[in-house]
Amino acid sequence: MDNKILEKISRYCAVQERCKYDVINKLKSYKANQDELESYIEYLQKNNFLNEERFVELYIRSKINQNDWGPLKIKYSLYQKNIPEVVIDRFLNRYDKEFFKLKIKEYLKKHKVEIDKLSYNEKIYWAKHLQQKGYDLEIINDLIFG
Repeated sequence: MDNKILEKISRYCAVQERCKYDVINKLKSYKANQDELESYIEYLQKNNFLNEERFVELYIRSKINQNDWGPLKIKYSLYQKNIPEVVIDRFLNRYDKEFFKLKIKEYLKKHKVEIDKLSYNEKIYWAKHLQQKGYDLEIINDLIFG
């Protein structure tokens, strides 16, 4: 292993939680030897620079609180990072439908949206918007059209 690359990748992981997928891409950008990628990953995991479960937990929490994402969008974005479904579900299942209903209500309140005063077309707009944010259609329909 190249010590310069090891130092750079350790710093990269120390700054912010990362997943294995992001670390491998970064190692490739550093022109790390393809045969040594797994050695770097093992080193990072052994020295607690890289922990996918910790990454998933923090990723989910930050996307809910900072980006107002729903569970579907979070799950899809974690799939793109090659995180196993079992790990995603373990952490996403900590939040139930009522929690996401409350998050939608807070989101609408933040945008000064009063559901009772919306026209049908405005309700359709907000339902589509919330669906793009990754919220379940069943919850959206309950809140907006229910």
